[in-house]
Amino acid sequence: MIKLGECEKLNNTSVCIGNFDGVHMAHRALIKMADDEKENLKSVIYTFSPHPKKVFGMNIGFIQSEDEKKETLMETECDYLFLKEATREFLGKSPMEFVREELVGRLGAKKVFVGYDFKFGKNSGGDAALLSELGKEYGFSVHILPEMKISDIPVKSSSIRHFIEDGDFYAANLLLGRLHSYEGEIVHGKRLGRNLGFPTANIFPGKEKVLPPFGVYAAKAEVEGETYNAVVNVGINPTVEDGKNPKMEINIMDFDKDIYGKRIKISFFRIIRREKKFGNIDELKYQIEKDVKNAKKCLTNC
Repeated sequence: MIKLGECEKLNNTSVCIGNFDGVHMAHRALIKMADDEKENLKSVIYTFSPHPKKVFGMNIGFIQSEDEKKETLMETECDYLFLKEATREFLGKSPMEFVREELVGRLGAKKVFVGYDFKFGKNSGGDAALLSELGKEYGFSVHILPEMKISDIPVKSSSIRHFIEDGDFYAANLLLGRLHSYEGEIVHGKRLGRNLGFPTANIFPGKEKVLPPFGVYAAKAEVEGETYNAVVNVGINPTVEDGKNPKMEINIMDFDKDIYGKRIKISFFRIIRREKKFGNIDELKYQIEKDVKNAKKCLTNC
C-alpha cells in the first residue's frame, strides 16, 4: 500500500471513507468491498487524522492511537491510504464542498463505499443518502455497507469502547476480530513486584486510548519478537502507592530477562478481578499468587 501526501491527486478510484477507529470487523468489510469491487480502478482508504471528535475537544478515549490506526490500515489490501488532516476549517466544509474538492477533485472517485451510518460535512449534515444523490450529479456510484452484527451485537467503534471501559475483552475482541492491545516503553518502577517474587515490566498507557477498569487481567505480552503469557495490573496501586497516573504492571510468566527501555505490546484476554486495596503486603502477595494462577488457567482455556 502507498500512503498519499496531502498534495497528491489520483484519478479513477474506488474509495472507502471512515474514521476507522479500531479498524474493526465492519471497517475491514468496508475496505474489502472497496478493493474487491474496484475492477480497473485504484482502491483508496480515505480517513481523517486526528479523529474529528478530538479536533472539537470531545473527551473520549480512542481504541487505537493515530500511529496504530495508520499501521493497521497499511496492512490491508487497498492500493492507497490517504490521511486527511482534520482541521476545524476542513470539518466546516459543506457536504457538497467535500464531495467536489476531495472525492472528485483530489481522488477522481468512480465508486465510493461507506457504512450505513456514515455522516460527513459541516455539523455532520450529510449522510449516505445525500452522498448517493451527489454521486449521481458528480459521476460516481455509492455503495453502502449495512449494519453488521456479531452474536447479535452491532459492530461499532462506540460499542467496542463501551466494552473496553467495562473490562469485557471477550466482546471487544470479538468485534475487533483481534486482541485489543496497548504498547509502550518499559520503565523502572519501585521494584515492589520483584521483592514480592513477581517482577513486573511497567508502562504508562497515556490518555489517548480508552482504558479498561482498574484491575487484573490475563494477557499476552510481546517483547523482542517473542510472545509470552502474562498477568497485567491496570491501576494506581492503592495498597502501596498514592499514584495519580494509571500504569500497567506486567508480570511475564516464565521470563527472566532485562528488558528495561524495550517496547512491549500487551494484548488483553479476560479480566481476573477489579482493583482493591489490601490491608498489608502479605495479603497483597497472597492475592497476586492467586491472580497468576487464575491468569494461567484462563490463558490455557481461552
